[in-house]
Amino acid sequence: MEIAKAKITSKRQITIPKVVSKELDLDEGDEIVFLVERKNVSLIKNPKDLMKAMDNFSEGKSFPDISHELQKSRREWK
Repeated sequence: MEIAKAKITSKRQITIPKVVSKELDLDEGDEIVFLVERKNVSLIKNPKDLMKAMDNFSEGKSFPDISHELQKSRREWK
């Protein structure tokens, strides 16, 4: 699991960290999707089939399970 930080500018913009951009294979002009649930956000490259991508993203785990893993990682990171 990679962890990266970014700051929000006064125009509410962020620069996607290089490690994230590389992992998602992002190029100029690509669209990204923010998956938001209960104040947790996941970022994925805009797929042609969003539902299929969400299945692949979760690897069979429910969102609460994924959220729990993210929260645990955040606590360890601090």
